[in-house]
Amino acid sequence: MIEKISRVFVILAAFSLMAANFGRVNVRVLGEDGKPLKGVKVTAIASASQFSDDVTSDRKGRAQFLALPGGEMVFRFEKEGFQILEKNLLLRVGSSENLAVTLVDLGDAVTNVEAERLHAATALYNEAVAAYNSGEMDGALGKTEAALDKNDKLAPAHALRGRLLDRQGDPAGAADAYARAYALDDSQAVLLPDLIAALQKAGRGEEASAYRAKMTERQAADPKLAFKLALMKIDEGDDGAALELLGSVISADPKHGAAIFERGMIYLRREDMDRARQDLQACIDLAPEGERAEDARAMLAALGASPS
Repeated sequence: MIEKISRVFVILAAFSLMAANFGRVNVRVLGEDGKPLKGVKVTAIASASQFSDDVTSDRKGRAQFLALPGGEMVFRFEKEGFQILEKNLLLRVGSSENLAVTLVDLGDAVTNVEAERLHAATALYNEAVAAYNSGEMDGALGKTEAALDKNDKLAPAHALRGRLLDRQGDPAGAADAYARAYALDDSQAVLLPDLIAALQKAGRGEEASAYRAKMTERQAADPKLAFKLALMKIDEGDDGAALELLGSVISADPKHGAAIFERGMIYLRREDMDRARQDLQACIDLAPEGERAEDARAMLAALGASPS
């Protein structure tokens, strides 16, 4: 058994080297009427490097990035006559994510004065993101504050402000910023773990408990959120929390092949070989040609099992 486990981890290491070092993101851009928007420039920016790439949406509002580095990504959406929008996404190497956004038509939504303020706020926020990506934290905070002075309802700016205050050792300020971002746009639910942690550091346990309950509710109603949080926990090395989250995802969606694969890999790391085999085989059965199926077959072969 020891030799077999050793073989598994050797193959795991080999697959880590051989597997794609990139992630994929499929984007869908819609207008407020729900119709696809063509001709939107979508720029992907990696927070940890100088990498950036851009794609223009097609007639179905679709844009696809096939090879993006893993980590914190910022996606910027630009089309003349529409409010510039930015979305943050934590992209895991080897994963495939879907990102859907709605752009606001400035001509329909606001007056010229309001449009100028929105454009100014968005421009300042974009400068703040660039400063943050370059490691200029003081400059990023100044630009973020200026953007919020122009438009206090810019949820991504509040989220960025929270990260910056967190880095500065101001958990109370960070918690307030995260909470504001979430209140303005509940799609920012990915911030909930950071919000809860900031509240706990600030000694605001009751508020942390309330948001923990919200996160639990969201996880139950949104398997995609729970899966993303599970991937975050895996990256942090917290397999126990990840296993619990993956269980909730699979309970809500028994055909979630990626979640089943990740759970199988956790069982493998825990040397629970029977459960690992079951999950890896289930991953193959659900999607024989899926992106995880080849890896699952290799893992089963390393365990001495023949995939059916």
